Amino acid sequence: MGRPKKWTDEKLEELSLMVRDYTDKETIPTIAGFCYKNDIRKQVLYEHEPLLDSIKRMMEKKEHVLEVGGLTGEYDKTMVIFSLKQMGWRDKPKDDEDDNLQEAFKAIADKLLDGNK
Repeated sequence: MGRPKKWTDEKLEELSLMVRDYTDKETIPTIAGFCYKNDIRKQVLYEHEPLLDSIKRMMEKKEHVLEVGGLTGEYDKTMVIFSLKQMGWRDKPKDDEDDNLQEAFKAIADKLLDGNK
């Protein structure tokens, strides 16, 4: 496709369809892979609002395939963990989530203890 200097609505729609087609065909679609195969800079995908839904769809497929592949042992677990962490997954809750859970458990315990008096 090359790199047009001006991205018209028509070219963006074409690019969006290309992203969707790539997502459907690739087992584990990646933005870097799409950009390499189509000679497009990654920044172009992020700069244009009409492409965001197609990119989100690509990332959702990647996340799904990695999660299922990791659970079934189809993919190397270390690479799956690494890839999912790049997508925002964590091994444990953030500290502020821990604090909120502890406060909630304390409130429940206090209510239970007060009910037994």
